[in-house]
Amino acid sequence: MRRRGGQRRQCAPGAACGAASDGHIAQLVREADVAYHAGNREGNERSIGIEHEGVVDAPDRWFTDTAYRASAELAADIGARYDIPVDREHIVGHNEVPGATHTDPGPYWDWDRYLRLVRAAR
Repeated sequence: MRRRGGQRRQCAPGAACGAASDGHIAQLVREADVAYHAGNREGNERSIGIEHEGVVDAPDRWFTDTAYRASAELAADIGARYDIPVDREHIVGHNEVPGATHTDPGPYWDWDRYLRLVRAAR
């Protein structure tokens, strides 16, 4: 998620959170540190990473409904606190960060579904 204003709080810009297939959410990197999640320095410093348990090329194994919902609730909370719009310009995959070599969340991530869930959770 790309930040647009706001104050430092849980999962602040540069931090990373994780969403497991069972819906468990965890903060993976302290707010005082910058997480290396986006694949380049600027992307890391200006965004909040939500990592998802899974395999990019095997969606049936990991991208569970529970994980989508938990991640969407987290994204909605972060977005509300930092005034991040719920759209594809501001909520992007690591594979969409300029200059990054990451491939996640991959071609099987359902962006339409995810954004609907984020909007509903707001």
